[in-house]
Amino acid sequence: MTFDSEHSDLHRKGRGFESLNSHHKPFRRLFLFMHCHFYILFSRCKNRYYIGASCDELKERVRRHNSNHKKGFTGTVNDWELVYSEDFKSKEEAFSREREVKKWKSRKKIETLISST
Repeated sequence: MTFDSEHSDLHRKGRGFESLNSHHKPFRRLFLFMHCHFYILFSRCKNRYYIGASCDELKERVRRHNSNHKKGFTGTVNDWELVYSEDFKSKEEAFSREREVKKWKSRKKIETLISST
């Protein structure tokens, strides 16, 4: 296998590349499952639910909802609390679940889902 001059100090080993100038283990491709989430937040101040989906870590996503960003539905208050979540292996599944629950347009049905856990 040949490489251009930019990668001349690399050689192929296994599934990755290893530098000829280092003693590190070769890079190996890791197949990680993407963990995406469907979630429901509740604001006592607004007395409203927010339904969303994200592939970010949930704790970080809730923190961003509570940041003082002044935009969108969650930006005007900072008391959003995670009350329900479901994990999915793909972005498509999580966002599909978000759309499904948003179509319900029923607070009672959403509260039944939350209390089912």
